[in-house]
Amino acid sequence: MINEQNLVERAVEHSLPFGRFERLEIQPSAHHHLAEPKCDAVGRLAFGKSVVLDVCFETGSFQSMASLLQAVQQAKAAEAALGCTPLLISSYFSPQKQQFLREKGVGYLDTAGNAWLEAEGLFVDRCGRKQKEASSPLSQDPFSDKATFVIRLLFSGQALGIRPISTVLAEQGFTLSPGYVSKTIASLEKLHYALKTESGVRLINRELLLQDWSLAYRQKARRRQSQGWYLPEPDPSQLARIVGRALESNGALTDRSGASFIDPHASFDTVDILPSNRDAVDRALERIGATRVARGANVIVHEPVYPLSSFYEIRFADDIPIVSDLQLYLDLRCQAQRGEEAAEHLYRRFIGPLLEEGEQL
Repeated sequence: MINEQNLVERAVEHSLPFGRFERLEIQPSAHHHLAEPKCDAVGRLAFGKSVVLDVCFETGSFQSMASLLQAVQQAKAAEAALGCTPLLISSYFSPQKQQFLREKGVGYLDTAGNAWLEAEGLFVDRCGRKQKEASSPLSQDPFSDKATFVIRLLFSGQALGIRPISTVLAEQGFTLSPGYVSKTIASLEKLHYALKTESGVRLINRELLLQDWSLAYRQKARRRQSQGWYLPEPDPSQLARIVGRALESNGALTDRSGASFIDPHASFDTVDILPSNRDAVDRALERIGATRVARGANVIVHEPVYPLSSFYEIRFADDIPIVSDLQLYLDLRCQAQRGEEAAEHLYRRFIGPLLEEGEQL
């Protein structure tokens, strides 16, 4: 209770320096009945002499987009029941989460000084203040290389037990112990992305899960290195076929060049490769006449962000290895403009319908 009160008071102090509390009451958890809407605190804020707001607060670290959505739903329920203005409070809301709350029409404050609040007689919009996002320890980073095998396997909407998940992945050539799978599931549960049912574990809030995964992947991808190559072939489509067939089982195409074989909407001017065997890929490129270049590359070999799981569910199109739709989406979202456009088109055509089908399982 003391921590919640301190968090609320600090957020108001940093984000609404022209506002003051007339009343603040922290609601104990035991006070709430199952049938009652939950809020962490209620109070009254005064802005000068003419504007007074009755507010209800939801506080937390909101580590995932799914936990943020749950807080939004709770805040709106409290608003309807209590007739107050809902506000979400945290030590920091990332730009992505700030935008999400604006779209949902729910106000927020953080101790970094970011705020958005729209109520009768009052409009507050303060953004751009940066601070490290608060988080509590997870059993396992669910967006690490090995952990994403669990997400990739369950993303279609199926439910599997802990040991069956480990067994299925082992049969596909990827070894994750039941203990490791259990820790990953525990982290996904904490983030409101996994649910244990009688038939096993299944993923929930998968659209939001993909948003968080994509953001984590982009942050990891900033550290990867790439090598440019040049092969004298003016037609990008023909270039992709020559390069793709030369890879054999040593890598796969990704980004817009890979997506073009799955979704013709994606146009490209470079062929992008994720190598599973870097030396073998280099030899293959040299064999077909490509040369390393610092500028003017039309073939790019990327260091895989995920050396293992990037190659989960590789498929072949005209004898050319292509990474999975999920991996294509993650890589495309790392590219500005045309890459993001291709990612959204891929999502609408393939990933979105998969989510709809999974909801019916």
